[in-house]
Amino acid sequence: TEDLLTSCSRLEYVHLLFENKNGSELEACSNWISLDSSWEGAKAIVNNVDSDLQGTTLEKTEKDFSNKLSSRGVENIPFSTRSAPETISSISPTEVDSSKFEAIPKVLLMSHLQKMGYSRPETDPHLKLFLLGGPRIGHSSLAVKTRNGALLFDFGMSVVNSSVPNFAPILPFVDSLFLSHAHLDHTGGVPILSSLSPQLKIFTRPETRVMTEALLFDVQKIVNYQTSPDVINSDPILSHFSNKSAIVNSLANFQQMPLGERTQFLPDVYITAHPADHLFGSIAFEIEVGNKSILYTGDFNSDETSLFKGAELPMDCDVTLFDGTYYSRANETQEPKAHLSEIVKSAEKIIIPSFSMGRSQEVLYLLNSIDLPSEWEVVYTGMGSKVFKQLGLKVENINLNMKKRYDPLEFSEKTIVVSGHGMLQAGLARVLLESTADDASTDVILCGYQAPQTLGHGIINDNPFTKNNYRQTFHRLNLSGHTSSEKLDSFIDNLSGKKYMIHTPSDLTNKDLHHSDVTIPSFSFEPLNL
Repeated sequence: TEDLLTSCSRLEYVHLLFENKNGSELEACSNWISLDSSWEGAKAIVNNVDSDLQGTTLEKTEKDFSNKLSSRGVENIPFSTRSAPETISSISPTEVDSSKFEAIPKVLLMSHLQKMGYSRPETDPHLKLFLLGGPRIGHSSLAVKTRNGALLFDFGMSVVNSSVPNFAPILPFVDSLFLSHAHLDHTGGVPILSSLSPQLKIFTRPETRVMTEALLFDVQKIVNYQTSPDVINSDPILSHFSNKSAIVNSLANFQQMPLGERTQFLPDVYITAHPADHLFGSIAFEIEVGNKSILYTGDFNSDETSLFKGAELPMDCDVTLFDGTYYSRANETQEPKAHLSEIVKSAEKIIIPSFSMGRSQEVLYLLNSIDLPSEWEVVYTGMGSKVFKQLGLKVENINLNMKKRYDPLEFSEKTIVVSGHGMLQAGLARVLLESTADDASTDVILCGYQAPQTLGHGIINDNPFTKNNYRQTFHRLNLSGHTSSEKLDSFIDNLSGKKYMIHTPSDLTNKDLHHSDVTIPSFSFEPLNL
């Protein structure tokens, strides 16, 4: 009736259609589907059935049918519920001969049309996991596919070469995106994904939204400053990174992910977010699909720091995909607080290059905890200081001067400058480094990862060029948002179920693992073995 059509969602209405037996329901479903190009696969089932499929075995039928869909460019994956509008104002079904559909095995109808027409308890959710971003540190992304849809966890960008997760056929059909934390190797590709799916909801913590906004707009400014318009327009990835409206649109779709609450996102799919203690707002995801449980840690830290007490994550999941950044790396022996205190005692002025998100804030909290003499001024600049304000963070025991800009000529004795660009490639930290290159009384504290080919990497490895050109006193401070090697070993030992290490040092292989039950998966469009 007209009242029914205007009050029911499309999905509910098609469920009702399939309860009828008048022969018109599938044709009505076909008309409904055809309103959106995302439903080509379902239309192929309804409108392009070949009679030669009759009388074959089920296994052969499924294979033949999938091949026929593939030949039409239709991927054999579930269609996203978000592809359909939420309400219906009219449907004009036409009567058809129901024998038209007898050539289609029921299992195939259920496989391809289940979101629209089948409502039943799931005994086999068809769970599959895809590593779209590959197993190394860089552009992280995990897709969780079930019979009822697909969810994506992280969609990052490599800060080394600006690569993003592979555009597997599953991406346009994703129902929701979940972000573990704000770092670009987990969020950098979001504008691209949002351009493909403008209405895609993004679930994460409020802190992650604040920091993601700052990082994405920073990338946008850098791309537009360093790259010519012709190069940007000819490169599909750079064009998205430089597009301010794409960033604005993606940020408008951010939704708050509750902490510690078991929340349903798809039929038979529940997700619980746990603090990961890697960064402000960082979370790990416990995903329940049918009778299976999956833990995706994102980047996590089980060690206590000046910011966090250390993550306590579920240990009994059927499958765990975890961050192994410091696997088999030697643990630092110096305690950060004591080490920083000793440096300050003998220093005249200090430069602390540090990553803007997390690391620079941790440096402030450490300085706040070491009883820094009042004559020391701490200057905090750049994107990190902006985020510090936005997150409402405070330190009370230091003489903190937060500045949007800082003149290097102001850099004098009893001054500590905390600035971005932790690898000394650019920014104020690099300017101060160059201006004090011949000043042995200036101390420089490196407190983060130094990628190969960066100036910071050359300094910590005594590159002859850096030794000859920079006379400052250099220090390493052991700060990290990742679990130490020792704690990581303990975490792995206590896990049950299958164990996949998806964030690993670049030179680590399965042959190097001292845990026989851990696998470093290789990138593939094939799903992980569950």
